[in-house]
Amino acid sequence: MKTLLAIFAALIVLSGCESTDKTAQQAEEANKVPVEQMITMAGHYEKGGEYEKALVYYLKALEESPEDIQLAYRVAELHKQMGKPEYALHMLQRVIASDPHHARALSEAAMIYLENKDVARATDYFLKVRALDQKRLRETTARKTGFVSLDNASPLDAYNGLGVAYDLTGRYKQAQEMYALCLDIAPYSPVILTNVGYSFYLAGQYSDAISHFQQAIEIAPSHKRSWSNLGLVYTRMGRYNKAFQTLKRVMNDAQAYNDLGYFLMLESRYEEAEYFFEKAINASPKYYKVAYENLSDVRHQRALAEGGDISMMP
Repeated sequence: MKTLLAIFAALIVLSGCESTDKTAQQAEEANKVPVEQMITMAGHYEKGGEYEKALVYYLKALEESPEDIQLAYRVAELHKQMGKPEYALHMLQRVIASDPHHARALSEAAMIYLENKDVARATDYFLKVRALDQKRLRETTARKTGFVSLDNASPLDAYNGLGVAYDLTGRYKQAQEMYALCLDIAPYSPVILTNVGYSFYLAGQYSDAISHFQQAIEIAPSHKRSWSNLGLVYTRMGRYNKAFQTLKRVMNDAQAYNDLGYFLMLESRYEEAEYFFEKAINASPKYYKVAYENLSDVRHQRALAEGGDISMMP
């Protein structure tokens, strides 16, 4: 059976044979020290940003102590920092198999599934985390129905992630219920306020959406997603000048026109989308390649929608 280190050496993307040789050399060095020292050295390398070296020592320590769940979780977290979510997920599943109630591992795995657009599995994992947390909270209250308010030990990212998963499946009321729980303990989070706003936007409640985006912007004026989503709402409402001025707060004219066009194209409003893509090209004809591609795409979509000959489009 291959060891964890052997698998790591075979799979990790390194800069040529020299790096692979160094990994093998570090593995040999790791063999010479006790587990406690391996973990200490791994932590030292991790703090210094030398993640590959840290991973070698963590994996070797895990081979020596395969039942150490927290060590496996640290390896998963390190894989995440290294931008290797597939390896992180593999290690998180190992943690969950050993401890099905490991809330952090369940939550981290759910986030990876959500990023991979596996909404059903992400939702399942988030629900498990919520159930664990609500069970813990109920032990401190007499409340028997509904959700118990969160506390500082509650996994905020899991509740927020569950809200996102609900929004992606059209369950807007349930999503907003999760965000409300989050806002009780994080009322000034621009991320959560923006998620609430987007949920209201999806539900067609534009005034509520605008209100929450504006709250997020007041707290974090440079929060790009809040401005962009606010522009999206104004676009949906047909307030194009307002949308353009809003988008310009976080991007240049060409990008703002392009985003306006893109929003409209997604709504099958092809003639209006074409107008704004042309504006984007005029604002930056030399450099704005994206707008050219979008203009070509929207003309194609418009021709299909009108039942015309695509080859005759300008």
